[in-house]
Amino acid sequence: LLKNLILSSLHILDKERLFAQITETTIQQFGFTKGMILHFDNLETLLNSGFDSKEIESVQRYLLARKNILKTTYLISSDLEVARDLKQSFPQREFILVPIRARSQVYGIFLLCDPLSSQPVSRAEKEIFSIVCMYLGQCLDNITLFEEIYQAKDELEKKIKERTNELVETLRRIETVSRMKSDFISSVSHELRTPLTSVKGFSSLLVNEKFGRIPAEAKIRLQKIDENVDKLVEMVN
Repeated sequence: LLKNLILSSLHILDKERLFAQITETTIQQFGFTKGMILHFDNLETLLNSGFDSKEIESVQRYLLARKNILKTTYLISSDLEVARDLKQSFPQREFILVPIRARSQVYGIFLLCDPLSSQPVSRAEKEIFSIVCMYLGQCLDNITLFEEIYQAKDELEKKIKERTNELVETLRRIETVSRMKSDFISSVSHELRTPLTSVKGFSSLLVNEKFGRIPAEAKIRLQKIDENVDKLVEMVN
């Protein structure tokens, strides 16, 4: 799931197309029957798979009352006290709610509800969902960077037209250097984040023994890998 999501969104530079990658099939691959993404500021529905209008309104009311909490939390599940009000809207059903952060600000809220399995949602499943939301936030960072570069390029072109002929060659060199710098920043950040996301996903699954039990000494070392990947992600950000 993580690999397919990365491959399908590597070259997407549009926010609507990015969220369009999350389909009903994707929601089911997460292990749930319903999924929804809402914009954090206006609570507009960016994606909806399976929720009816009353359920959407219940989620919007819940989020509106807890915006400050969502700015600092990384995951809310149905077993937590903070989710008690929302739990009343989805009785007998588990759900996971994770903020999608872009440039250290909450851009959207991703909600999964109604697991396909009768088993409780595991810690590893919550972890992988958090990683996917982190990756979506990184994609949003890249899209924002592209938009800023495009806008800056457009403004630069207008300035070039206003200059005299004797400055044209100098401005062209400046534009080339600026584009190379922007491309370098965009490429390096993206190339670093993509493998880090993959390493984080698999290290978390191994630490949580998703693939089977592992020796205690190996688990300690895997936990160090997991912690250091988090540090690397912070450095890249």
